[in-house]
Amino acid sequence: ETRRLEGDGRILVRASGTEPLIRIMIEGSDESFIQSLVNECAETLKNLLMTCSLLVHIFKISLAIFNPNI
Repeated sequence: ETRRLEGDGRILVRASGTEPLIRIMIEGSDESFIQSLVNECAETLKNLLMTCSLLVHIFKISLAIFNPNI
């Protein structure tokens, strides 16, 4: 994304140290572009987390099938 910011900004994505959330911080000179980039990053992160959650659920089901004592 640095290329899309053309050297005029930065992106920081990190887990909050005090709340159960992920912070997306983007700096740059074009406010409307920054807002659209925040929305795009948030949607991508949400989709990634949903996919990971689904994979964990599938993995747990698989473990239960192969080891009913779990």
